[in-house]
Amino acid sequence: MRSYGLWALAVFLLLSLVLTGFGAPEKEAPRPVAPAAPESYIVSVAQDANGVIYIGDAGQKAIFRLLEGKKEIVAKGPGRPGTPLYALRSIALDPKGYIVAADPATSDVYRISADGKMVSLTGGKMGMPHGIAVNAKGEIYATDLGLEALYRVAQGKLDKIADVKSPSGLAIDKDGSFLVVSRGRNNLYRVTADGEVAPVIEGRKLSFPHAVVVENTGTFLVTDGYDKAIWRVTKDGELTLLVKGAPFVSPQGLAHEPKGSVLVADPHARSIFRVSQDGKVSVVYKE
Repeated sequence: MRSYGLWALAVFLLLSLVLTGFGAPEKEAPRPVAPAAPESYIVSVAQDANGVIYIGDAGQKAIFRLLEGKKEIVAKGPGRPGTPLYALRSIALDPKGYIVAADPATSDVYRISADGKMVSLTGGKMGMPHGIAVNAKGEIYATDLGLEALYRVAQGKLDKIADVKSPSGLAIDKDGSFLVVSRGRNNLYRVTADGEVAPVIEGRKLSFPHAVVVENTGTFLVTDGYDKAIWRVTKDGELTLLVKGAPFVSPQGLAHEPKGSVLVADPHARSIFRVSQDGKVSVVYKE
């Protein structure tokens, strides 16, 4: 019995040495892997008077311009919490060619020059700036999802235009009034310059609306991320479907083109699409 116990002990020790790699050649330590580049999350799109397309990319905390189908960096944030463009949400262009960007993570709106220099316009005084629009005079307006209001934004100054429930996208109509997309009780509001608020789309008829643009015909287009759709809306609030489904995954940002088509930013498709007035979709840029 004693010899059997000693033999079992010897086998156990031998197996332990084998399993722990005793006597085996040392394995080369794994080489460090460079961190992957941040994935794109294209949330917004704009186009200047020369037809150059600009892309707001929340994933890369950057704004790009498209040149011959390739992205070129215009401005890029440091990528740390509390720094510009950390949670970039929307972009617009002013008449002088500056980019205006809303960043809810820093509670700020930035004006960005062609060489990428960023200037804070609010000093972090907003709540969660979301939608951005600029009129022909260069006046900047922003919706604030956190403070639930529409503001006029000037250098270091905020003027409240109106309180709006759960505002997101923003556009300026031809008469100077504002169209505000909402995820609250009504999906689209009109706000006059003196702050009067009235629903255009009464009720919650859209699943998750994001942005709005004004068409040449005076109707409006609204993106709906959850329904993978773009809706056409009359001034009386009547809805018709312009396009729905593939290739859209979650259409969000919108920009109107002079000839009547629209550019659509879809972060989940990682693409910019062009949609004609009759609903034909083509790819402008894809990651």
